[in-house]
Amino acid sequence: MGVSSVKTKVAVFAVSSAIAGLGGVMLATVDQSVTSLNINALMGLTWLAIVVMFGVRRPGGAVLAGLVLAFSPQLLSYVTSSTRIPSILFGIGAIYYAKSPDGLLAQVAELGHRRRGARASPGAAAGGTVPAVRGPGVSPGTSGPAARSALPVPVLPALEAPVLEVPVLEVPVLEVRGVCAGYGTVPVLLDIDLEVEAGTVTAVLGPNGSGKSTLCHVIAGGLRPTAGMVLVGGEDVTRVPGHGRAAIGVTFAPESRGIFPGLSVLDNLKLAMPRPEDRDAVFEQFPVLKARRRLEAGLLSGGEQQMLALAPIVVHPPKVVVVDEPTLGLAPLVVEEVMALFGRLRDAGTAVVLVEEKARHALDVADRVAFLDRGRISWVGRADDVDAEGVAERYLRAGR
Repeated sequence: MGVSSVKTKVAVFAVSSAIAGLGGVMLATVDQSVTSLNINALMGLTWLAIVVMFGVRRPGGAVLAGLVLAFSPQLLSYVTSSTRIPSILFGIGAIYYAKSPDGLLAQVAELGHRRRGARASPGAAAGGTVPAVRGPGVSPGTSGPAARSALPVPVLPALEAPVLEVPVLEVPVLEVRGVCAGYGTVPVLLDIDLEVEAGTVTAVLGPNGSGKSTLCHVIAGGLRPTAGMVLVGGEDVTRVPGHGRAAIGVTFAPESRGIFPGLSVLDNLKLAMPRPEDRDAVFEQFPVLKARRRLEAGLLSGGEQQMLALAPIVVHPPKVVVVDEPTLGLAPLVVEEVMALFGRLRDAGTAVVLVEEKARHALDVADRVAFLDRGRISWVGRADDVDAEGVAERYLRAGR
């Protein structure tokens, strides 16, 4: 998103302090005075626990928690005089929270989404006969559970790559020189050298634990290396934080899709694309996002969430795109469309660093390949020079 975490935290703290101050003024207006006896600490902790149970990510959770805290004692007094009821309710709430960490409001929204989908296809919701499904691998007349499991997977829409004038650079748009990085005293990357030119896709392959995600964070500015340099367009950006690199054209699409699941599709796009015309361009190229613009992003399918994460990149291709596991958890048809998207970005002049576990899909779109083995790049070369047997051998050898 290119948002400064420090500025955002300070702004949120300032706004929350202002709300707390306003609440204190209102309390003093009603009670004529404010002391430590007006509101005790236990009541605040009780309210916080109820907020967490309803959903701490949603403003509605705070409002409902206040109403429950204010009215539940009076309502319970009409039912029973037992002092055990609040403890029982808290125990039930704790069990429910363990089952659904996103809170009660998220569960209600998800159930509503499922009911709307069930009304749209009543046969599938009832678990009975489903109308004949036609799609890849589905024979005419298929019905019931077999048909539901064989439903065609929605794919990303075909996109037209923007035509950009890309100047010929004398230096690679992205350079990683002698980078070493790790977490605390544990080294992960050891003397990494990598160059990525504009209009190319460089696939970084390697087994789990070889340091691929760490390399992504170093390039994107999320992790400062202990040695070495990162250059963008010939300029040293090693000490530039993540939001600063986003401002100069380095975009990071993390493994977790890079979206805010508690916000709507439209709100996610507003954060990354403040201009309405840019969001209109997204909806034009991704009609499915337009149809779900009021839906919470966490309720989208995996492919739709990936669409939402990559939409700003498609509309405004940056200098460098760093992508970590973009096909994780996606259906095969969606995987092909996502990989084709990186080919379009390459044609638009963007330098793409693609970290991918599915080597076959990465090789289909990559121009160059770098093998990462135990924190070191063991081989760099053209994708055409890599064969399936060699990839399998390197993966298996690295796991020994």
